[in-house]
Amino acid sequence: MIKSRTNPSAVKFLDIDYFDKQKLAMEVRENTGFEFFSLVLRPCIPFTNNYLYIIDNYGCEWEGLYQDKKFWTIDPVLQHKNYVNKSGILWENSLFDKSNELWRSAKDFGLCSGMSFLVSFSDMPVRGVFSISSKDYYYANNQDVKMQRYNVCPLSIKVMDCIKGKVDVGKSVANPVFLSVREADILRYSADGLTSSEISKKLYVTKSTIDFHIKNAIDKLGCKNKVQAVSKALLLDIL
Repeated sequence: MIKSRTNPSAVKFLDIDYFDKQKLAMEVRENTGFEFFSLVLRPCIPFTNNYLYIIDNYGCEWEGLYQDKKFWTIDPVLQHKNYVNKSGILWENSLFDKSNELWRSAKDFGLCSGMSFLVSFSDMPVRGVFSISSKDYYYANNQDVKMQRYNVCPLSIKVMDCIKGKVDVGKSVANPVFLSVREADILRYSADGLTSSEISKKLYVTKSTIDFHIKNAIDKLGCKNKVQAVSKALLLDIL
């Protein structure tokens, strides 16, 4: 689920200032033609994270139903496999063939058409899905999805800016991490399974020098050990 390790056990709907939400909805409508939006986020750190954050302008009634019915456990919009080799996905009957109750409920509520896109953010270790939807039936094709993709990316960033302080991704990654060239090289060798002694022979330095750089990298990444540092650095795409 959004490239999940396990299915989320809970969701948390985020609330922002009413006027900020109205402003976001207006921008979504002006740029996409759709009146509803939703951003579903899953922090990548910690790796054992088991929850989702959601911000939308669907209203409390739909949010309560979505939570009570645990629709996130069957929502195809949140399943990463549906996005493989696609710019985004259209909300159509075939997409919801295994979650008919969700699709029926959405239509009854007034969410009759829409499309969703995978999104990520360079300054935060989160992955998500940004959706735009309408109470009207919107007939679209794959070309429409590609065009909307360009509109959705900046909109998702604006929504994210409104909720950054409300999404817990850990204090250790609140700010950008900058590893030195040597620190990054050593973590790459570590990711390949080499020990400090083996890395020292490759780089023609002492083992203590390697350990010094590893400790610096661990501290910068806010980690407890080398394994966690390598994992987090790979996740943050800085190796």
